[in-house]
Amino acid sequence: MSFKYQVYNVNQIILDNNYVRVTYVGLVKQGNFWEIRLFIENKSDKPLTLKCKNICMGDFYLSEYSGIVQDLPGLHKTFKHASMMFSELEDLGIEDIKDMYDIEFSLVCEIDLEIVAESLPLRVKAMKYISKNSNMKKLNEILNGIETKVKKVRNNNQNTTIDKEDKNIFENEFFKLICKGIICVDKQWKIKFIVENKSRSKIAVGVNKVVVDNQIVGGFSYIAFDVNPEQKIYKDFYFNIDDLEIEKIEDIQNINFFLFYEFNGIKSIENPRITIYPVDYLKEIYQEMDEILDKIDKGVVWDEFDRNCQPKIEFEFVYPNGKHGDIDMHLISQEGEYKRVSPISFKANLSPKKLYIIELMVLFYYIKFHQNSLLVNRNNNEEAIKFLYKYNSIMKLNNLYDIVDKETKVTNSFEMKIKERTLEILKKKYKELLDIRNKIYNEIVADGKTNAQWKSEQQLYIIVKEQYNDAIYQYTAEWLGKQSLDIYIPSINVAIEYQGRQHYEPVEIFDGENGFKQQQARDLKKKNLCMKNGVKLIEWKYNVLPNLENLEKIMGNVTVN
Repeated sequence: MSFKYQVYNVNQIILDNNYVRVTYVGLVKQGNFWEIRLFIENKSDKPLTLKCKNICMGDFYLSEYSGIVQDLPGLHKTFKHASMMFSELEDLGIEDIKDMYDIEFSLVCEIDLEIVAESLPLRVKAMKYISKNSNMKKLNEILNGIETKVKKVRNNNQNTTIDKEDKNIFENEFFKLICKGIICVDKQWKIKFIVENKSRSKIAVGVNKVVVDNQIVGGFSYIAFDVNPEQKIYKDFYFNIDDLEIEKIEDIQNINFFLFYEFNGIKSIENPRITIYPVDYLKEIYQEMDEILDKIDKGVVWDEFDRNCQPKIEFEFVYPNGKHGDIDMHLISQEGEYKRVSPISFKANLSPKKLYIIELMVLFYYIKFHQNSLLVNRNNNEEAIKFLYKYNSIMKLNNLYDIVDKETKVTNSFEMKIKERTLEILKKKYKELLDIRNKIYNEIVADGKTNAQWKSEQQLYIIVKEQYNDAIYQYTAEWLGKQSLDIYIPSINVAIEYQGRQHYEPVEIFDGENGFKQQQARDLKKKNLCMKNGVKLIEWKYNVLPNLENLEKIMGNVTVN
């Protein structure tokens, strides 16, 4: 074959028309392939497909067809490649770029499934891919693993080993990959990873090969695909070792990962091998939970702040939001700063020293046993949650419990004991916070400082509170389940329920006849619970004015137990 066309060097434009501009940037060896690396610019406003055909070296055809990019969005740019099989090059006695000579191929451009441009044969010099500018050079070095930050290095520069004390597998300035350990439940094996994207572009992290105790157990797969900018996510990597006669995590000697990663459409050139030694993820979590429980038993709930602790804790709360909205507004008005950010939400700022308020306004909503409905419209609380995860033992315990509860079945007495102790601690803390919030609510209702939905009910409570100092508004107890008493007076064991019209007849805004039947069922259940627990229940009908005269009249007819 005679070559009668221009020979292009790296970083030269090889095709430029009304639809596309293509720059040749060099050759890259990738596994069993050599790749012709191209930089493609779609000049049209429609998705563009670019194909490569008739790749040859001299008279030897390497590939009849290779897709390069499909549906590249209008006015977008990307790095892509056409592939040549390495085995075919070996037949020519070629082992490296220095053994190659010029490569010829044609490009076909399609828009809306129609060919809009086709090049004459293009001839390029076989040259290694080299970055065009300093920024790309730096990226290329990183993708080669040159600037990889690792803890331990073996075999000069490509092998990284981790152990129980060092779970950081791989890190560069764009992303961090952390192995948290291995999980085996019902013979299903997986490795828990954290993938943290530190860049402003999407990143993919994958595995070319997995080797367990010197035996290949898995091929190409992604650990994480399209991790969003500045995102940190947990990912499970599943693998099958049924043929290795391994039953327990401690039976594994080591696991080798051969990684690849993609950044801005560029696939890593080198495939670093990473060796990890087995860590039982769930066993370590149970041990960590045990240590936290011991700290809590000793009265240590908050860790000491370090120099990285932020000067202000920022979070959002909802107001008006019924009872809990009133409590939150009262707390932040007394102890912090706030400003409206939407018609229904406010942004609060608190000093990290206000631990009492942070527990009442943030921890309360995220601890186990909370009502999920209370989280509706609570947004942008990541900073406060992160603060709690770092310094608060209850929040740490809450998070770890969710993990073990989801991932595993309890298999021994130690795990059962840890879970039972954890639930007991979390339940106790939730009740403590709920009781404090209820007490605060009683006080602000008595002072008339609420955004009340039921004005008559609260007016009645204020009058009762003046006569009975221990009166509690919206009283809750375990024996009441999810129900509450409008007013409860512990000293005389009497409860008062303000009964609106919907308690006596169907009311349209309360779902009419259907709502009335449900209300009657709830009222009957509450009456029976009060009777069973020795509480005298007074029903205050909506047409009786809430005043002192009527209260004295009704209470005068009450026989106190």
